[in-house]
Amino acid sequence: QPKFYMFPGLPQIEFQPRETVAWLAGVEAAAPAIRAELDAVLAEPALFAPYVEDRANRPKNDQAGMVDNAAWSAVFLWKDGAEVPEIAARCPETMRALAEAPLCRIPGRSPSILFSKLQAGAKIPPHHGLINTRLICHLPLIAPPGSHFRVGGEVREWKEGQAWAFDDTIEHEAWNDSGRDRTILIFDVWKPEITTEEQDLIRALFATIDAAGGSGAPKLGV
Repeated sequence: QPKFYMFPGLPQIEFQPRETVAWLAGVEAAAPAIRAELDAVLAEPALFAPYVEDRANRPKNDQAGMVDNAAWSAVFLWKDGAEVPEIAARCPETMRALAEAPLCRIPGRSPSILFSKLQAGAKIPPHHGLINTRLICHLPLIAPPGSHFRVGGEVREWKEGQAWAFDDTIEHEAWNDSGRDRTILIFDVWKPEITTEEQDLIRALFATIDAAGGSGAPKLGV
């Protein structure tokens, strides 16, 4: 149930089959190097900010209980389609690991690349993403037992170094019943069914929306 844009005819799959995202293995192989960069970021807690911000174009009941809530926080390397230079420069191995990923590039909107932290005992309520032409990818870096993720009818436990890709327009939620914070790398990629030509057409669609004064429409986030 995408909130903003639906491309017709795409399969609706909770967790993407690994054989269709073979490049994820390369991201997993880089997990130790990425974790080292994360540790340096974690050493500066002030870099993290609540993931769900209070925006003028976001319904006040969106992400109930999570708006400006530090229990779910993030540090962005890329945000809304633009690099955050002061953070990305500190994480060259992370960016190198994503070089082969088919990042969902839509100017002013995506990709977003971030370290996402969920505090011990916290829960992200069920919700849906905005567009169905992409997958959201998770690489668990700090994943204590008891941290879980549900997409549709399937529940998985994050395990360090084991990545997955999922369709966030299917209802999903997360909870951390462990006694430690859970931190993962998140980024968004095109669905493999979307051709290069279709990517260009989707970019053109969003550019037209923005040119017509629709820049206040929701950012795509992850």
